[in-house]
Amino acid sequence: MEEVKHPYDGVRYRVEEPISVAYEANHDEIRSVLQAVADEDDRILSKPAPALHVAQLDDSSVRLTIRYWVVEPAETDILAARTDYAERVVARLAEAGVAVAPASPQELSGSLAIERRSADRS
Repeated sequence: MEEVKHPYDGVRYRVEEPISVAYEANHDEIRSVLQAVADEDDRILSKPAPALHVAQLDDSSVRLTIRYWVVEPAETDILAARTDYAERVVARLAEAGVAVAPASPQELSGSLAIERRSADRS
């Protein structure tokens, strides 16, 4: 795999999106869905092919990273391409019965004290 030091080369722009799924999720199915959604979007290049990597093993989920290249970044609304792709991925994963993992619950505890100061009116 080629290391990418600059995600923009004037002709294409590399997008990197995180996605968290349950440990039980079928990664081959996820990869298939992510690839199919990319194949349906003319703004996403087929070469180099989108790549899915395990980025981190969290307490309750596996954090994946999908990387793909968008064509003609000067003429393409990158934010719209990212949003469209992400929304279609979430919908297609839901259709396939793969749930995107919710954020890990965090419990906060402690106390908060408010100190009132008298106004200095000299």
